[in-house]
Amino acid sequence: MSSINMYGTERVWYNILEPFSLVQIVDVRGEYKVGMGEHDRIMREGFYGLTLSNDPSFIFEFRPLPIFSDEEFEKAIEEKTIDFGEYLERQSYWEGQFAIAYFNDHLALYNACRSKGYDREDDGYAIGVWIGEYLTPIIQNLREPDRISYYESDRADTAGSCSE
Repeated sequence: MSSINMYGTERVWYNILEPFSLVQIVDVRGEYKVGMGEHDRIMREGFYGLTLSNDPSFIFEFRPLPIFSDEEFEKAIEEKTIDFGEYLERQSYWEGQFAIAYFNDHLALYNACRSKGYDREDDGYAIGVWIGEYLTPIIQNLREPDRISYYESDRADTAGSCSE
């Protein structure tokens, strides 16, 4: 259970990008901040996070990336079935998503991505885009969470406590 529970209900899917688990905050009751200084962000209702143990190291609003092979992408652009500007906007969103974190977690995230197939030479330096492509089908097809931890703020005798 993480300190997210002070701010809402936490849904958890274990080892989505091993060793990182995926968490989502729902039923928000305050502002949960991730990161430090100029790189901190507030985890809002429905946001996801990647966590090594308790609290998210990285948070993001899920914006699915359209996933294409090179041939499919060229065909979609040619036939104008996708808007190229929107596609680039989504990619640039993911490109910058993972710059905020606790310092030591960057290496763990990089190694987790490498173990799932990320290759800097083939995939480029924009690891966030690779993560967006990796997470898109996973999040779109999530099963029931492995754990849900509720914040019990409605009962006077348990105000401020958490339960699973």
